[in-house]
Amino acid sequence: MTNTERKLLEANFFLAKLEPHKPYFDFYLSAYLNAARSTAWIMRNEFQKCVGWEDWFTKVKVSEAEKILLRKINDLRIISSKQTGIKTDFH
Repeated sequence: MTNTERKLLEANFFLAKLEPHKPYFDFYLSAYLNAARSTAWIMRNEFQKCVGWEDWFTKVKVSEAEKILLRKINDLRIISSKQTGIKTDFH
């Protein structure tokens, strides 16, 4: 199993725990955001020396809707890990 696959499994684990109105929802959301957001960083670190990978990675086209979603996920991750923490009404 690659490091990228392991990080994706981690993100999926926390995603599966996201059940509104269950205890610790905010904690699982925070863990999911951090694991999901770090997947691309781990992938880049793991595969950057593979021939052609960097060209592929930098040429991937992201739609405007995907850019908005990724920006919002990153904003939540920053709140979660560097500011106040995630505080939802689900807990």
